[in-house]
Amino acid sequence: KKFTESAMLESDDGLIWRKAALFQELRGDETAFLFEADGSVLAVARRDSNAQVLRSNPPYEEWDRKDLGIYIGGPLVVKWNGHYLIGGRKKVDDVKTTVFYWLDNDQLHECVALPSGGDNSYPGFLKLNDNTALVSYYSSHENDEKGQPITAIYLAMLEIRDE
Repeated sequence: KKFTESAMLESDDGLIWRKAALFQELRGDETAFLFEADGSVLAVARRDSNAQVLRSNPPYEEWDRKDLGIYIGGPLVVKWNGHYLIGGRKKVDDVKTTVFYWLDNDQLHECVALPSGGDNSYPGFLKLNDNTALVSYYSSHENDEKGQPITAIYLAMLEIRDE
């Protein structure tokens, strides 16, 4: 895994693909991208036990990478109410939780941990308005009637409150 590269691909027809950019040259892994109106990109990449925030401008040949100091599995990055919201699986020791953070000056600030555990991650995001959003994620923290873990998809509502 340490020699795995991660590349952006492009296609004119959806059938034939070519490399557009190499955004991780070493230990590439799960990555979420947010393309801004000016073409710049903000990405959050899982990278072993230390996620990174990546930034680039077209043609995406130069990348700025900063370690975030925390593991984020199955990342999500969205812009909500003028701020960057990062989500994914947080792993501390053997405890795994689906967590959301605000990204500010390349620093993460945890804002909510959702009911989750075991195998969990890959949040989705739907903005309802500037202060309310729906998020989906999967988790295996509940058991069936026989006591066996199940994997289910969950839906949660997030709300920004001025307090």
